[in-house]
Amino acid sequence: HALANKSTDVDACLAQTWAAGGTVEEALKGVIGSLGENMQLAGVAYLELSDGYVGSYIHHDNKKGVLTAIRTGADLAATGDMARDIGMHVTALNPAGLNREDVAADVVERERAIYLESVQNKPEEMREKIVEGMLGRFFKEQVLEEQAFAKDMDKKVSKVVEDTLGKGSAITAFRRFVVGS
Repeated sequence: HALANKSTDVDACLAQTWAAGGTVEEALKGVIGSLGENMQLAGVAYLELSDGYVGSYIHHDNKKGVLTAIRTGADLAATGDMARDIGMHVTALNPAGLNREDVAADVVERERAIYLESVQNKPEEMREKIVEGMLGRFFKEQVLEEQAFAKDMDKKVSKVVEDTLGKGSAITAFRRFVVGS
């Protein structure tokens, strides 16, 4: 349903017309009533790319999944394999965003404050440079493009994508889903 209707928002998706009649929300309530399980739609995403590939990965526990959009001119088989590998990586390392700009400003400011507090014993003229270095390490751990690739920790994710799929290839978006979140 989300794919056919290009759903990107939970509330909008719940209000959409369900194929069998009524709304998605009404259909969900019907399933809840017949199964006796409390369920809710916690997330929905639609990724589209005209010059690449959107792939999915479902983790072996069937509780985690990832959608990955990769801009590339590479063949479908190689791109599908890379999307699967990125999905596995995202499932395991749970990046906070694709790039530095995707990390919430309040998270970055909180980290900056912690780092500033930790360098109070350093000379004042060196503090900001030290904090910037610490933030750089934070981003290397939290940003997908900068993370060490789970299958080859000597390379950044962005480098592996470009080396595997060709110059200019890049991840443009990803969404991670977890049952119960």
